[in-house]
Amino acid sequence: MTWFDPMNINTERIAGLRPDLILASTAFTLDEPTYKRLSTVAPVVTYEKRLYGADATEEALRIGRALGNEQGARKVLDTADRAVEKLKADLPGLAGKTYLYGQARDGFTVMITEETNATARFMNRLGLTPLPAVANLDGKGSVPGAVDVSHERAALYDRADVLFMTYQSGALQEKFESDPIVSGLRIVKSDRYLPLGVEAATALQSPNAAAVPWLIGELRATLATAASAR
Repeated sequence: MTWFDPMNINTERIAGLRPDLILASTAFTLDEPTYKRLSTVAPVVTYEKRLYGADATEEALRIGRALGNEQGARKVLDTADRAVEKLKADLPGLAGKTYLYGQARDGFTVMITEETNATARFMNRLGLTPLPAVANLDGKGSVPGAVDVSHERAALYDRADVLFMTYQSGALQEKFESDPIVSGLRIVKSDRYLPLGVEAATALQSPNAAAVPWLIGELRATLATAASAR
């Protein structure tokens, strides 16, 4: 497997792999010039309507059709469904729990809140719902389906059962975790807080069927702690 930095799409490196198809349905830095360059390498599958808004099932089937193997896509979907159902059976305490998933920026956090967002739909499948105290905040987020929350309001995070965070750099993680309000939060000091690596964060941003079993494995220990919490 070759890992590419999603913040910097390197057309030359991609071309060097000689792909038959380029899947870019969650490429948040994909713009028109880059799309045109990639299209000279191979056909490109992007999102249909809006970033992170696609239904995971339909997205998998679109990719399967593009590859000429819709039956194979359905098998991948079945495997993902079984992984979700097993987790729910193993951790029944997850039902009704609340979560927060965000990315820390300079002085604020982008929190996913909208139920139609791909991350929110995945969490809902696990039995989790966005923390209402954050989901009901006014204001437009920096990414679709999110709200920007200043660190001054971080005390709200203690109301969540589980907190997943991602960071664009180690410096931003350190700045977030050392913030006077954030550093005092009970949840940040507990096993119900999980800072995600870039691979897990990318998968959670738009949980495609192929990644779901692996992603569940990455989140499982933290979810188990949340499931057992009262």
